[in-house]
Amino acid sequence: MKKLFSNKLLIVFVLLLLAFFPSALSKKSMSNNNAIVIAVGVDKKEKEYTLSFQVVIPKQDNSYRESLLVLSASGENLYDTYRQAETQIGKRIAFRHCQYIIINEELAKSENIATTLDFLVRNRDISNSCILLCTDKSANEIMSLDSKTESSINIGVIELLEYYEKKYFVYDTNLENFVTGAYSPRKCGLMTFISSSDKIENGIGTSAESGASGGGEGGGASGGSGEQSSQQKQQYLSFDGRVVVFKDAKYNGVFSTEDLLSLNWFNSSSGFADKFIVEGVTDELYTNAKIGFELLDKKSKIKAYFEGDTPVLSLEVDCKIIIEDVENAVQDKVVLQSGKYALTSGLNSKIQQKIYNDAIAVFKKMINFESDIVDVYSKFNKYNHKKFQKYLSSLNDDEFYLSKVKLVVKTSVKT
Repeated sequence: MKKLFSNKLLIVFVLLLLAFFPSALSKKSMSNNNAIVIAVGVDKKEKEYTLSFQVVIPKQDNSYRESLLVLSASGENLYDTYRQAETQIGKRIAFRHCQYIIINEELAKSENIATTLDFLVRNRDISNSCILLCTDKSANEIMSLDSKTESSINIGVIELLEYYEKKYFVYDTNLENFVTGAYSPRKCGLMTFISSSDKIENGIGTSAESGASGGGEGGGASGGSGEQSSQQKQQYLSFDGRVVVFKDAKYNGVFSTEDLLSLNWFNSSSGFADKFIVEGVTDELYTNAKIGFELLDKKSKIKAYFEGDTPVLSLEVDCKIIIEDVENAVQDKVVLQSGKYALTSGLNSKIQQKIYNDAIAVFKKMINFESDIVDVYSKFNKYNHKKFQKYLSSLNDDEFYLSKVKLVVKTSVKT
């Protein structure tokens, strides 16, 4: 015992433990002083704003999703609405764990969204990886539905979005990418589109029973779930592949599911949608066939260069595919030989034509929207800054720099 207490470091450690351990035990948890926010919603109807907060309510023996509650407040501007919400909730609103921000379409169309994001992000410790969403419903409605979805398997907005982005579309719509794009020379930002419906026809989603939804009145805060209606109705959260495009942080339009699939030919990421279809194939083996493919691998390379004074964007796509399904107009033909998938020259040509048509069509849409989603600007600027600046100065308006760019598409397909 005497030898034990002769160790000075051990004595110091014991004294520190005795000094701080009791106070640590008596200290209140973070959730006692803070409302832990998982998601933020911003709605605007006419001149009234509504801020909604999906907060964690600590409960024992409950699943994660059962402990979520949506609280909201309304007011004439975002600052007053936020102050009202914090006062009514009675806790400091903590944003460090915020996973997504959702904005309704009416707000997105009516004002510069940079002002809204600046208010939410400034001094509030929101992560740059926070996902940005836009909805044609109210943000409060989507968040309330998210809080109720399938508590037994814990599938909600974030879980669906992770699957959606990795499996299908690989253009991240987080806060960092939006702000970087909006304030870069291309001035383009994206938000993933989310909606709700009483049925799912396209896209991916998850369901919950939804009652009447309540909201704050006169600046007060209230639970977003409201009183339950006498008759529950099944509702679905759904992602169908659309993204909202912003130019100069202003609403510029919507790119459809087909547009996003076409854009992915420009994307080098391996997270590309792994299935596609080619129709109307007729050659020595197929007769007006509809053929489904699984994409095993894809490599996309984009190069920028000049032909004289003309800017040229070269897209090279190399694919490895397998034929998954064939609907042939004449069924007595053997279209799939045993153990062998038949990639005929005619079919190969049809696939390459599809890739070409997809790329050209979506590039034209980018020109029409004046939205440089694939960041053509930086590719030309990096290739030859001086020549690209000369090209920009030759335009009547350098905002239209995409309009004179020539797109060249080269493809290679193999099994």
